[in-house]
Amino acid sequence: MNPACVKRPVTTFTNLLLGISFAAALLPMNANAAEGKGRPQVIEAHVDYATGTTPELTIIGSNLCPQETQDELQVLFAEEPLNTVNCAMLGDLQDPLDMLTANLADDLPAGDYHIQIIVNSRKKHQSAQFYLTLGAVGPQGESGLQGPQGLPGLQGPAGVPGQAGPQGLPGINGEAGATGPTGPSGQSLLAGMVCANNQYLAGFQASGELLCKTLPTIAGPTPDMVDPDFIGSCFNFSNDTETNIVGIDWFDACIKPNASQLRLLVKDAFGNTVYDQTANIDASWSEDAITSSAGLTSQHNTAAHDRALWFPNNDKMVIMSKHAQSTTGCFSSYANGYGIVVYGPFGNANNGIRLMLMGYEHGISGGRRSLSGWTSANELSYAQESNLGTCSSAAMAASALPGSAAIFVD
Repeated sequence: MNPACVKRPVTTFTNLLLGISFAAALLPMNANAAEGKGRPQVIEAHVDYATGTTPELTIIGSNLCPQETQDELQVLFAEEPLNTVNCAMLGDLQDPLDMLTANLADDLPAGDYHIQIIVNSRKKHQSAQFYLTLGAVGPQGESGLQGPQGLPGLQGPAGVPGQAGPQGLPGINGEAGATGPTGPSGQSLLAGMVCANNQYLAGFQASGELLCKTLPTIAGPTPDMVDPDFIGSCFNFSNDTETNIVGIDWFDACIKPNASQLRLLVKDAFGNTVYDQTANIDASWSEDAITSSAGLTSQHNTAAHDRALWFPNNDKMVIMSKHAQSTTGCFSSYANGYGIVVYGPFGNANNGIRLMLMGYEHGISGGRRSLSGWTSANELSYAQESNLGTCSSAAMAASALPGSAAIFVD
């Protein structure tokens, strides 16, 4: 029996992940599955468990759904065909992705399951296969050893001025001094002369008038930043254990439609530069189309960022749009409101990340981001070896960087 297959556009993709670990590996099937146009390719696969519902298998990739009505699709799970498989299209026509969904049995034991996708047409037979590992959450492990002494915290703000002390006792009157000589008559040339707002007195001109200069300012949402290297940035902030990036507007000043390059500068708590890279901007930006022209619910997918920025060190930066709306667990919770992710040369999706810069809470839906081990100290996260994963609590905790960052867009 061939499974039912319906291909339709999908605008929303939301899953609830509870206690599931999985791994997927693509293996070449045979000569028919060799690299070529139209070959099924799998990007992501997982099983969703929602309370009171049947487990659902989801597979995302390209060329998974039949292209013609007479084509046939078959999905084998542990060598047995699935009875009902639904096909849907993600993204847009210029960068299409297919999503297969099918219900699984409620009582599947933990283990490795062989999955094979077969697409038969009049011209050829093509397939893709991989293994999916299902396992329950293990018991609570023993407490680890105490870690080393952490770095000193940032300088705290100045304290509130104390109250004035009590009036002192009157002093003893001194002896009267001798009368000095009479001085020349003074002039009142400066009477009523002041500098304008946002200016300071730098001296006097030859004509006797005041020499006023404009006070320097620091661009960005944190005007109290004193690092001179950050002057001219469209955004900068200092990271500590508090929530410092709030709301959905923090990156607005960097949205410049005709900009040609972006520079990212990051320093540690001691003022040492840990990251300084500049990339060219090849497309005009808007609040909801920065490095991705895909829909707002698809920007957690790295493949959807068709306008990603590439630094000279081969790192790749993707910037989530202002109204990006993904919230599904540790795989996509970073794509909810503005968010910046820098991948190392081999990074993709939720692994191989070198740097993250975003608010502690979801920009659109609010509440803590659903990233493993995520705290307010991770608003600026940095892994020198680009080994940060959003589903690893240990890697997330190790990446929290006390320091500061600035972004320049020109």
